[in-house]
Amino acid sequence: GGRWVEGGWKVGGRWVEGGWKVQGRALGLFLGQWLLNTLWTPLFFGLHQMGLAFAEIVLLWIMIALTTQAFWKVKRSAGLLMLPYLAWVSFAAVLNFTLWRMNGWTGSLRQCIPLVIRLLEEQRELVAIGCEVGLRDEL
Repeated sequence: GGRWVEGGWKVGGRWVEGGWKVQGRALGLFLGQWLLNTLWTPLFFGLHQMGLAFAEIVLLWIMIALTTQAFWKVKRSAGLLMLPYLAWVSFAAVLNFTLWRMNGWTGSLRQCIPLVIRLLEEQRELVAIGCEVGLRDEL
């Protein structure tokens, strides 16, 4: 059993066994990568900030890799199911980088670093809030 969440992901079974107390790291990483995933599209397509979008997709890739590792530890098949997503984001990152380069490197990485740091801080705060709410709901 499980619940469908936005994006078609099914969260249930072993993922909710023990809830946030037992699976907090895996669920927190999942939430973090999901939040980063939702930011890339508006950065790249909406705001046309290819440099910032590239920095963000690199962070997304790292979060997906960490999520994949955490899922693997919970259930091997769950980790394996994350690999196509990791491959897709790798391909998207290459395209993002190529288009950024072909468009004259608008928005240098130096300009993006403060924004990426702020983005990471906000994402960390959102994951912490999600973990607190999840733990509070279970108590």
